Amino acid sequence: MVGPPWWFLDVDGVLNAFPPPPSGATTWSYRSLRVGAQGGVFTVTVADELLAALRDVHTTGQAEVVWCTTWGSDARDSLAPLLDLPDWPVAPRPDDIRCAPLPGWSAAPWWKLEAVSRWLDREPRPYVFTDDDLVPEVVEELRARHPGLPACLLRPSTTPGLGPTELRTVHEFLTRPAG
Repeated sequence: MVGPPWWFLDVDGVLNAFPPPPSGATTWSYRSLRVGAQGGVFTVTVADELLAALRDVHTTGQAEVVWCTTWGSDARDSLAPLLDLPDWPVAPRPDDIRCAPLPGWSAAPWWKLEAVSRWLDREPRPYVFTDDDLVPEVVEELRARHPGLPACLLRPSTTPGLGPTELRTVHEFLTRPAG
């Protein structure tokens, strides 16, 4: 295992809080912007504090962030530039097997489980996976497929998305001494 941990980052419900938190419900500063993606224009609500934390994780080399989202390459090409985020790679949706759009929607595996698992098969490292659809069955399957790989698997609430509590957990995981 060479390199810092991976951080597989979802957009909707993690980076993009939806619905936006009510005014005064959090101490973070949220802003909404319109993003052209997937042939449409979408409103994205983000916390400046979360964006700063993601930039810090990237610039300090604590983790290598990978977009793992239905936004696909639009996260990198359309969303990231508007949010002043780096040009992170995108975990591709497997096209060689039938996958479900969400966990439990069918007997087919969830596409993000397959995408993350394949990424880790190619380059095993400790990893963070933050997704509002990360159900216990997926957590168990990832741990079974990658035994011995330290993992921080978090399912934030879609409102407010990834928040201070989850970021503390990620920070503790990323700064834990190896071994």
